[in-house]
Amino acid sequence: MIKGIIFDKDGTIIDTEPLHLRMWVEELKNQGYPATDDILFECIGLNYPSMNVLLKGYFGDGFEIGPFIPVVNEKVRIYELENGIPLKKGFIELSDYLREKNIRSAVATSSMHDEAVFCLTHLDII
Repeated sequence: MIKGIIFDKDGTIIDTEPLHLRMWVEELKNQGYPATDDILFECIGLNYPSMNVLLKGYFGDGFEIGPFIPVVNEKVRIYELENGIPLKKGFIELSDYLREKNIRSAVATSSMHDEAVFCLTHLDII
């Protein structure tokens, strides 16, 4: 008997990975780094320290991810406020079914806590 479900936020509940990828590529290019979708695709699911190591491999030891994080996150948040956050098809129905069957659910994510809370609150599914 299933007693609980753990959802990954990005790619399962909401579909923001393409948006994050686009904003990272855009900002890195704006700062002179030869970023591509393929490079940033490798970063999906990584935390920032792991992403930093990966990107240093592409952009050199002098690369530091720190200054990019707040800039990219702000660009993503502005886009989401202006255009909405894309909810994955079928999630609401699945969530309703789980609640109906008294099956608990939780969300796991490699996203920053405040970003996750913002998205889930904005979609009224927290």
